[in-house]
Amino acid sequence: MLHSLIAIDGGGTKTAALLVDGNGNVQAEALVSATNPNSLSEEIVQSRIEALLTKLKLQAEHAYEEVRFVFAGMAGGDREPAKTVFKEAIRHHFSVEPTVYVDHDAVTALYSGTYGQPGIVSIAGTDQSFSV
Repeated sequence: MLHSLIAIDGGGTKTAALLVDGNGNVQAEALVSATNPNSLSEEIVQSRIEALLTKLKLQAEHAYEEVRFVFAGMAGGDREPAKTVFKEAIRHHFSVEPTVYVDHDAVTALYSGTYGQPGIVSIAGTDQSFSV
């Protein structure tokens, strides 16, 4: 059986997520406001992550139940304790605990332009990043 995955891009302005089935088809999309732990309390960050995941589940419950991997590229996500806050906010939301990987949102920006090849990313603010 092919399992689903969730990709999250979180920042200081908005946080977006996609739920993708095992065939690579987007099954659900969701958007909430900022989740940057440098400017928000842990409780607010957790609440917004929960709202984001709930929106995905409501759109595609079957695909959601098949999620076994979550990648979250989050502002501040490369440091503790934020990394643990994100992981715990995500993990407890599933009946079968997925593998959760959290890193800085620059990782998602870099990959979107280089598809895993070596490169450089520059982030100048909300929606102002580019990669080469």
